[in-house]
Amino acid sequence: MCDDQEEFLINLRNSLTEILAELNLESYLLSFTDPDLILGYIKEYLDADIVFMDILLGKKNGYEVAKQISRIAPKTKIIFLSSTSAYAIKGYDIKVTRYLMKPVKRERLSCVLKDVISELQYNNNSYIVERNDQGIHKIFLDEIIYIETCKRNTLIHTTYENYISYRSMKEHESRLNKNFIRCHSSYIVNMEFVKDYQSYELYLLNSDTILVSKNRRKDFLYALTKFYGKMLK
Repeated sequence: MCDDQEEFLINLRNSLTEILAELNLESYLLSFTDPDLILGYIKEYLDADIVFMDILLGKKNGYEVAKQISRIAPKTKIIFLSSTSAYAIKGYDIKVTRYLMKPVKRERLSCVLKDVISELQYNNNSYIVERNDQGIHKIFLDEIIYIETCKRNTLIHTTYENYISYRSMKEHESRLNKNFIRCHSSYIVNMEFVKDYQSYELYLLNSDTILVSKNRRKDFLYALTKFYGKMLK
C-alpha cells in the first residue's frame, strides 16, 4: 500500500486485515508513504501480489510509480486509489487492475479484493502446453500477448519469447479464457495487452501493431469496452 496520508493507510490496513481474515487467507501487509521505498522493496523482493497505489503522492505521480512497478513486476496487480477518475482510462496502459474512488467504502473494497484474489488464483493455474520441434513448453495465459497465423502454423507471442504452434486458430480459441478475442482471421489478442485502438489497428504494450477486421470489429469493440469497464467496477 502506498499513500501519502498516514491515517488513510492505517484505516486501509485495518480494513484489509479484517477482510482477509474473513476469507481465511494469510497475508503480509506493508504500508509506504514514500513511493521510492515501495519501488525499492518491489525491486528487491518481487513478491507483491497486490499493490494499492494512490495517484496523488505529493510531488510524485502515482501513475508514474505504478508504471515502473508494472515494468519491474508485470504479474503484480495494481489497484489505483484516488479522489478523481481522471486516470481511470490512462491506467489501462499499464494494466491497472481496478480503480477505487476515495473515500473507499469497506463493502466496495471487499468486493474488489475478492475479485482480484480470484484473478490471481485463476491466473496462477491457467496455462497451455505446446509441443513443437524445439520441445514441450508450458505457457501461462497471462503471459500471452497475441497469437497470429504463420504460414501453415500459428505463432504465440508472449512477454518472454515466441513459440511456433501446430494448432489452428480455432483450437487456440477453444482453450483460452475470456481475456482473449479473435479480432481478425489472423489474430487472437489478449485484451490485457491492448494499449490503444484506432480505426482498424490495435497498438499493444509490446509495441506491436495488429489488425481488426471489418466483420469482427463490432464484437471486438463490445468485448473491449466491457473489458475496460471492469476496471471501474
